[in-house]
Formats: sequence, structure tokens, C-alpha cells
Amino acid sequence: MAASHSVSLAHLPGLFHANLRQQPKHKSSVSYQTDAEILTAIEANELDLGILCPSTRLPRTLAVTHRFNDAFTLIAPFELATQYQSTAGSAVNSWLAKQTWLLFAEETNTGKRLRKWMAASHLKVEPSVQLDNSYLIITIGMGVSFVPIRALALYGRKKRLVRLPMQSRFERDLVVLTRKRRKQPEHLREFVENVLF
Repeated sequence: MAASHSVSLAHLPGLFHANLRQQPKHKSSVSYQTDAEILTAIEANELDLGILCPSTRLPRTLAVTHRFNDAFTLIAPFELATQYQSTAGSAVNSWLAKQTWLLFAEETNTGKRLRKWMAASHLKVEPSVQLDNSYLIITIGMGVSFVPIRALALYGRKKRLVRLPMQSRFERDLVVLTRKRRKQPEHLREFVENVLF
């Protein structure tokens, strides 16, 4: 099994908790890979399943066996929070455009979807740093960013970061992918059924 770099480490307990209890004898090997590497490995029969934010068009040889919603929040260092909160209405996007931004890399599926949502929200920013996962964004913590809400649960550093309210929220789908088969192997079917999201 592989999880995409864009999938927060905080998602992993929800993927494994019930499986470890209900299938204690089943062994899993887990890796962290790019979306493209996961798709290639599943198609080549090197992986049983992958968890990622899908592109708009998936190869016909793959099947989505589970889908769940992943909501994001806007975060910033504590010292910027009061500036943001004192900025009213239409000036918010202008203020945000002047900040240092850490964003998911543009070539990732999450990065593409996030930029499309930001454009629709009239939020035009130039990222100072592009990264492929929320762990790095939160750890660096020296700019404004969108990260999965769930990702904040694991990091003590989050106390230095503040969630900033927005009128609308960016959300992405995460999916569990496998190869298309007439019948999924029992251990894969049970794994997917036990996902807590």
C-alpha cells in the first residue's frame, strides 16, 4: 500500500486502526510516494492499493474503492492573526496577496485543485515556497497556507499557528485506488471496509 505525499500523516490512523484490530495477522507494507508513482505501481501490479487525491481522469485499469472528503483550513503564524482579523471584507484578499505563502506544489493534484479554487475565490497569490506535503508546510510555519484540518492534530508546533476564518472552504476528495478486478481479494475488500473515514 502507498499513501500520497499530499495525504497527511494524521490520516494514517484512520486508515489502519480498525484493520489492525480486526485483521491482526495481516501484514501491511506502507510507503509514501508521489501520485504518479502510486498510479504506475498499481498498474504494474507492484502495489495492491493507493491513497491519494485523484486527477480528473484516472486510468481505466484502476478502480476507486473508497472516497472521502478532506477539508482544508487557512493557517498563519500567530503574529499575523491579529492583522488578518482587523482586515475587513474585500480587503482580506488584498492583504492575503501581500503575505508570504507556502503552498502545495503546482504539479500535485492537490496543488492544481487548490489553485483552481483560489482563482474562483479571487485569491491571487504568488507562493514563496512550494511543497508536496502538509507536514513540511506546518513544520516550516513561516507563512500563510491552506492545509488539511486533520493534519493539525499531530503537530505541537500548531500552537504557534492560528486558523484564520474564510467565507468558503477548500475541500478535496481522497480516494483508495486498486486495480480493476472482477472480484477484489478478501484482504483488500476488508481493508477498504475498515477505513474509518
